[in-house]
Parts: sequence; structure tokens; C-alpha cells
Amino acid sequence: MAADPALDPRTVARALEDAVGSVLRAPSVPDAPPWRLALRAGVLEVCADHSRRPATPDRHGRGLAQSAGSALLGVRVSLAATGLAVEVHRLPRPGDPDLLATVTPVRGLPDAELAALAPAVTAGQPARGHLSAERAPEDLVRALVRAAAAEGATLLPVLREDHLRLLVHLVREADRAQHADPAARAGQVLWTTRQPESGVARPTGDGSGTGRTLALLVTDRDDELAWLRSGEALRRVLLVAATHGWAGDPLPQVVEVPVVRLQVRSALTWDAHPQHLLHLGRVVPPLAAR
Repeated sequence: MAADPALDPRTVARALEDAVGSVLRAPSVPDAPPWRLALRAGVLEVCADHSRRPATPDRHGRGLAQSAGSALLGVRVSLAATGLAVEVHRLPRPGDPDLLATVTPVRGLPDAELAALAPAVTAGQPARGHLSAERAPEDLVRALVRAAAAEGATLLPVLREDHLRLLVHLVREADRAQHADPAARAGQVLWTTRQPESGVARPTGDGSGTGRTLALLVTDRDDELAWLRSGEALRRVLLVAATHGWAGDPLPQVVEVPVVRLQVRSALTWDAHPQHLLHLGRVVPPLAAR
């Protein structure tokens, strides 16, 4: 779709350029993201860059699509903050599998909720440290559930102690499985460098899961569109958490190891497909930094 001729072309071009710069400068973006942003006649394109795609553990392209979804959300936030409404087409051309989305400024009211997240996009990473082992307040949980729903995904807070213990156990099993595979271990390093808002160590505590806030981000389908939307949803959830003074640490190994992902689905999500496991908490600085 071409840019709306009723909009000032110079204003649109400037806003799109600023959106690209905002996304590329964000702390969430690694030096070589598996996607690229292109500007064409007032339209911003989000494209896959397979030259930067890790061979493993992203064998099916889930991680690539999710990372691109995170960038797409950043673009939408930036344009909303400049006062522009947008029309987004995801996977717009089946004949061009590298074109993941297009974003076109249009007449209308900007998304005020997205615009309010702009400061969190450009903010630096939280101080390094551990995430606290505590339950998130109910108002925050509700806000995060709404954030995921706004992007077509579902956030399932893990409330039962037996489910928390199971997930902690499965994280460890997935860690062991990936550690035994050198290629997967290298891919895991690439993944953690492109998960921005965490910047924190693994959860503290006795390993039982007691008192922690864990949440599963799930989708009804498990295809490229669902992966793209889950990347948008994860980024939005993390940004909303940041506005409440909380941080999120994605634990991707649970969905990267097929047998563990199947165990999570059969035990906790039933017909929904787990896309992310997220640990939420306040950042507890290392003792030396206190």
C-alpha cells in the first residue's frame, strides 16, 4: 500500500526515518539483528535477513520472526509517539517470504497506549543483577495480560506452586539439553544478545519456584504469523512491565528444545502453543553495586 497522499510527504519521511533510528538505537537490538528495515515511497518494510540468522536452535525461523516482531513493535511505538496512525500488513506478499511486514502512515488518531511506551523503548537496560523472587501485584499482571492481548497473544501467569516447580525443572532440563549440543549452545548465546529488556541474570531463590512471577506467552496457532505477533506481544509486555518499574527475563530454552516445549504444552497450555516463558521481577543489583 502506498503512503496516504493527504499526509505531508516530508513529515511522513521524517517520522519513518526517526522510527528506523529509534529501533536501531534501542538497547534491545544486537549488532547484527536477523532483520532489516527498508524505506520505500513512504512505506517502511520489515524484512528477514537470513545472512544473520543463526543456524541453531532457530531451525524453523521462529526466533527470526519473533525478533522481527519485536522490531515491528518498536516501529509502531515510535510512529505513534510522533502522532501518526499506521496501517500494518503482516506477511503481505506470499511470493516474497522475506517481507515480514509493512507499516504505512495513514490519516487517523495515533495509538495513545503505544505512544506512552516510547520512553521505555529508548531507555537503557536496567542495572545488571538478579530478578527478585516475588509475586507481581495484581494490577501489573492485569496490565501485562492486556498488553499481550492487544497483540493477538495470551499471557498466562503461572500461579500454582506445582506448575512453578515444574517450569523451573523444565528450564534446567532444557539448559542441560542445549549445553550438550555445541551448535545449540552457540545459538543460545546469539538469542540472549537480542533479548533486550532483560539484561539480567537468572532468577534468584532456592530453585523451587516459590514466590516467583513466571508467565507463559502463548498463541492459538504456531506458524510464521503467530511467531511474528508473539514477538510484538513479548516486546509490548516487557515495555509495559518497565513502565511499572519491573523487568522481564525471557527464558527461551523452554521453547527451543522440542521435547521440553511439548511437555510445557501438555502440562500447562493444552491447545495453545507456548512461544515464550518470562520471569518477571524487580532488578536486585549485585552486592558490590549496593
